[in-house]
Amino acid sequence: MVGRRRVGKTALLSHAFQDKDLPPLYLFVSRKQESLLCDEFTTQIREILSIPIFGTPTKLAEILEILLQYSTSTPLTLIIDEFQDIQRINPAFFSELQNLWDRYKSQSHMHLICCGSLYSMMTRLFQDRREPLFGRADNRINLQPLRPCYLAELLSDRDQLSPATLLQWFMLSGGVPRYLEMLIQASTSESLWQELISEHSLFIEEGHFRLAEEFGPMALT
Repeated sequence: MVGRRRVGKTALLSHAFQDKDLPPLYLFVSRKQESLLCDEFTTQIREILSIPIFGTPTKLAEILEILLQYSTSTPLTLIIDEFQDIQRINPAFFSELQNLWDRYKSQSHMHLICCGSLYSMMTRLFQDRREPLFGRADNRINLQPLRPCYLAELLSDRDQLSPATLLQWFMLSGGVPRYLEMLIQASTSESLWQELISEHSLFIEEGHFRLAEEFGPMALT
């Protein structure tokens, strides 16, 4: 699954896999050293799946193999969020994943969902013939922001629907659910613009973050 940040990927996956009998294992790839990330994942696996893990895994491939072995006897949905950031941590992992998947796929009952927010990198990882994961994805979802018709329904439910308001909200949010939440949190329509352009505006902070993410810190200088 790929989609820009704040578009609701994690919320959608959480809602889709809310079966209490077989809850998914959600692992978020934060930008830290691989050994530290493995410590974090090991703790989650012990708490959520109650798997006895002996020793201290220091490689993501070791974590994945533990989960693949577990899934040979127990079905498991594994969600790896911000999957593309593994490229920053250990680029060799993708080749290791290819090897492990090919070894265990005939006996494993794992539903692996790789979720990412950088379209170009996620597309390259799974659709570039030179990449080890090429051809391994069974399905692809490109999650898009909400269309204006759904935004109109939201405004109608709030008794705020008008051509001007619809244009204003779509212009400011682009249909991105998180930005719509921020607009809803604005106290009144009269104070909306002041809240958006204030020194402490979350929209301005978000703009800085998006620019730095796509173009690097130099984009803000």
